Amino acid sequence: MRALLVLLAAPLLAAAGTPTTEPSAWLALSSGRARLLHGGDALELGHARAIESRAGGTLVVDCGARVTLSFPERASLSIVGPAELAFAPPAKPGASLRVGVERARELCVETRRGATRLELACGFEIDAGAGMFRLADRVDGGAELTNQGGVALRLASLERRPSGSWPARVAVGETAKLAPLSR
Repeated sequence: MRALLVLLAAPLLAAAGTPTTEPSAWLALSSGRARLLHGGDALELGHARAIESRAGGTLVVDCGARVTLSFPERASLSIVGPAELAFAPPAKPGASLRVGVERARELCVETRRGATRLELACGFEIDAGAGMFRLADRVDGGAELTNQGGVALRLASLERRPSGSWPARVAVGETAKLAPLSR
């Protein structure tokens, strides 16, 4: 079954060291267990090698596992599970990098070039330029966002919320508590 999975995923993934000119993402598992889901297939990440994904997918990281998701010359995400993120390499070199975050115990994002946009399950969108920030799930379904360096982060709510109930920007060194969606 595992051999069949690798054959089905072959067009989407390449072993570390395989050169490519297409936009891609690299995934490296440092501990625990994680899977990349795409088009009904699931590829188990291994400890011995990084894999390249040209099409993206949904990354599922088990509790306590650690994965690095890198977009060469653009950005890196260090993920501690449990986590679930949807991503795709940018279609064009200047396009914004977009990542959907369903959940993440801890997510550290470093943007080196271009823009990174995270869409959170708690109903917020984070736009980041060059810099670093940390995002962590809260027990109430919200998230805690800390800007660790670089430029100010811009926040937008994806749902109607009372005006002023969240900051529109998070400056370097600031932390914002993002409330969950009201159901």
